[in-house]
Formats: sequence, C-alpha cells, structure tokens
Amino acid sequence: ESIRKISVQADGESYVLERQTNGVVSLAGLGDGESTHMEAANRLLGALRSLRAEKWMPAATEWGDAFANAATVQADVEGATYRIQLGKASPDKGEGRPIRIEIEVASGATPEQQAVAAAAAKKSSGRTFLIPVYQADSLTLKRSDLIQQSPEPAPVETPEPPPVPSVE
Repeated sequence: ESIRKISVQADGESYVLERQTNGVVSLAGLGDGESTHMEAANRLLGALRSLRAEKWMPAATEWGDAFANAATVQADVEGATYRIQLGKASPDKGEGRPIRIEIEVASGATPEQQAVAAAAAKKSSGRTFLIPVYQADSLTLKRSDLIQQSPEPAPVETPEPPPVPSVE
C-alpha cells in the first residue's frame, strides 16, 4: 500500500499506474469505455511486492548488451523511488532475467523511511540480480493487458403500446 505510482517503459511503450485517494490503483490515460483491469494491475503490484532474486551476480560480471534498451520500472513509494532496469535474458548466465535496482530517498522522507531506503540501497548498489522470468514478465506487462473494456449497456427495449380499439 505504500506504492503510490508505478511507471513502466518496455517494448517501445510506456504507461503509469497511480494509487487513487480511495486506495485503488488505476491506469492513467484511459479512454471512454475503458477501465483498469484489476487482475492485471494486481499482478504487477504483486511482482513488485514479492520481488526476489534467484541469485545476485558480482559487479564484475560482464553482461554485454543485456541492458541495451532495457525495460524500466519505477515505483514511487512513501519515502523513496525504486528504479528497476530489466535486461534481456542471457542463456549463458543462467535462468532468469538480469535486473539492476537504484534507490533514491524522496525529499521529505521520515528518518525511518530514509533508514529503510538506505539499507535497501546498500544491498542493491552496484549489483546485478537474476529474477525468475515469470516475475520479469509480470513487471513488464503491456499497457493493453491493463485495459478492460467496459461492457456496452444492454439496449432498453420499449414495449409496443397496446393497440387502441377502434370505435365504429
């Protein structure tokens, strides 16, 4: 619930999910007749909440062009911004996709939030992690996966008025 905003740039597209005042996360820029597909949005939120690395690679590990045109997921939480770069899978580096995480303390963060962000930054700074492919896929959903078309309202049928008896 501390996630306020998620920005995703992947596969040539970008989108933003924002937490509304009622606590619900919704996709920004929806058109008429569109709403946020909550199951897909929760999948993305869940991938961020349970982000876990299969293993971490020393900073000296060579990744070549794995991070060229990397997908980027930015999560603005209370007290910090987490920027995750997702590289391309590399069969010679094992299963999973490489990620790098940068953490920036937000201005106005409380001392407790600063401490949490600093501890997380210390763990991730200069390291490349491998995450499961399914988790990377959940972090880089397409915008179209997050859109649900609102059902068309059923046409209202007006009954035919009863015939008027003729007076002859």
